[in-house]
Amino acid sequence: MNARSTSADGHRIGSLLADFQPDFDFSAPLPLPVEEFEDRLRRIRRQAVEAGHDVIIVHAGSVGWFHASNAYLRYICDWMREGVLIIPTDADKALVLLSFFTQSVLLPPGGEPVLVDEIWQVGPIGREYSDRPGDSVIKTAEKCAEVLGNLGLAKAQIGRIGDRTSLTFWAALEELLAKSKFVADNGILDRMQKIRSPREIEIFRAAAQLISIGTQAAYHVTKPGVTDHEIYAAFTLAQLALGGETGDGYQIGINEFGTHCGKPYGHVVRPGDLINLYISNVTYRGYTAQTARMIAVGGITKRQEDVLAACTEGVKRAEKLIRPGALMRDVNNAAFEPMIERGMLISPEARTMPYNWAPMEDGGARLIPRQYVKDIDWEAQGRKLMHVYPATHGPHNPNLGHSVGMAGAQNSFNISSHNYDRLEEGMVFVLHTQWLEPLSAGCNIGDCYVVTKDGFENLSRHTPLETHRVTAEA
Repeated sequence: MNARSTSADGHRIGSLLADFQPDFDFSAPLPLPVEEFEDRLRRIRRQAVEAGHDVIIVHAGSVGWFHASNAYLRYICDWMREGVLIIPTDADKALVLLSFFTQSVLLPPGGEPVLVDEIWQVGPIGREYSDRPGDSVIKTAEKCAEVLGNLGLAKAQIGRIGDRTSLTFWAALEELLAKSKFVADNGILDRMQKIRSPREIEIFRAAAQLISIGTQAAYHVTKPGVTDHEIYAAFTLAQLALGGETGDGYQIGINEFGTHCGKPYGHVVRPGDLINLYISNVTYRGYTAQTARMIAVGGITKRQEDVLAACTEGVKRAEKLIRPGALMRDVNNAAFEPMIERGMLISPEARTMPYNWAPMEDGGARLIPRQYVKDIDWEAQGRKLMHVYPATHGPHNPNLGHSVGMAGAQNSFNISSHNYDRLEEGMVFVLHTQWLEPLSAGCNIGDCYVVTKDGFENLSRHTPLETHRVTAEA
């Protein structure tokens, strides 16, 4: 049995990219100025006063691949690691950061914290790790309680900001500070990130440019005989070489049906393939952009062409409505008009729309169809595809798009039929139309936008929205 699906061993990626050059120059903005962080801190403290908090405590844990579990600390003080940031509401009291309590090995720079006077290294400990007694989470909570006591805040109203990795820490801290009142208040930071500053938009623009450069590199190497690993690597190399912060924020879907949201697995490009580059997250200085592009290799089916056309036209119709004051609902619904006109959908309403990850109509779990699906590259590795993905037809999501923000942050809004909010200058978001019919046709295509004073800027304009065509000859 073959151990690999292809004889390509990865050493030819350099030659595939030897003559690659993007068709525009990358503009690399500097980090955000300290003044912008100072303004954020003033706004945080003002909202803390309005909420009655004496102190704000922000927690970020650590997750796989040496990433912080949320973007809050990077937004407040440009700290990339895990940590607990103590922000007294009183402006004359200094910020204190507790960190280095996981086994992450990241050291600054980047990410020397801005505006922080004291950094305490708690230390990862435990019997297995360091042959020392104790628990790092408990030690962090103990130090946090000590700092609060020294600040005169042991009996206070504490606004807490964190995520699921914070639960054990909060429980320990509440036990140590039994006379304090804890109020979950993530909304303080989430609200602040709905509208972006001009300097933030410069960084979003750079992230989008990195996507375009990576996409052009992927186009450059894509041809029959090349593997999905090599396409993925070309994209990754091009954007990382110019300052991209991670090489795993995106997907490549590649087969004869146009299925997106995959990872490379050894597929060899062949005539008739439909390839999706679903760039969910390319990060530059903590800020992300998102796009989606399609590649057709040689001739594809009429149904596939129809789906590509409907999705492409949908983004273009929605784009025409982007301006301050426009209803997000109207932008969303315009994108689904081409699908309705072609009989693919009967309504743009999210509540009624089929979508790929939908449960059953009664809300119960949906069984993934069990069926053998031929995939010679997977089978060459000793495996078989025995289920049909996706489980049902429709868009990937029952909406058009969503906000784009910092790496690890939650969406602050969705562009959907049930969102009656209006667009405002400084909003940054992606619009991506998606459609998948199991074992038949698929498309995922979209652009990244910022709302301007009199309309919009397409941040991903350096690569056309239309499907990129590759000839069938190797």
